[in-house]
Amino acid sequence: MPYHLVAAAHFLVALLLLPLCLFFGIAVGPLMAVAPLWLAFLGVQLWRGPSPRTFALLRATHWAVLLLAAILIYAGIATLQAAERSAAHGGGLLGAFGFLPIGIGCVLGVLAALSLILARREPTP
Repeated sequence: MPYHLVAAAHFLVALLLLPLCLFFGIAVGPLMAVAPLWLAFLGVQLWRGPSPRTFALLRATHWAVLLLAAILIYAGIATLQAAERSAAHGGGLLGAFGFLPIGIGCVLGVLAALSLILARREPTP
C-alpha cells in the first residue's frame, strides 16, 4: 500500500511540474520536461511492485532531488531578500516571484524525503 501512495505522489508531482516546464519556452521546455517524465517513470516502476533495481533508482534520484530542492528553496529566499532590498529603493515589482522556487522546492523535498524513507525499507525477495 505505501508503494502505491508514493507512486501516485510521483505522478501528481510530475503532472504539476510539466506545465511549469513550458513556462521557460519552447527551446528549453522539452529539455526540462525530462525530469517530470523521469518521476513518472519511477512512479510506474513503484506501482508495478518494488524491486532492488527500483529502489536503487529511487535512492539515486531522490538524493539528487533533495539537493535540488534545497537549492531551489535557497534561491527563492535569496530572491525574496533581493526584492526587499530593491523595494527599499523604489523597485521590486516581481518580488513575489521568489515564492515559486520555494513552493517547488518544498514539494520536491517532501516527495524526496518520503521516497527515501520508503526506499530505506527495501523488501526482501
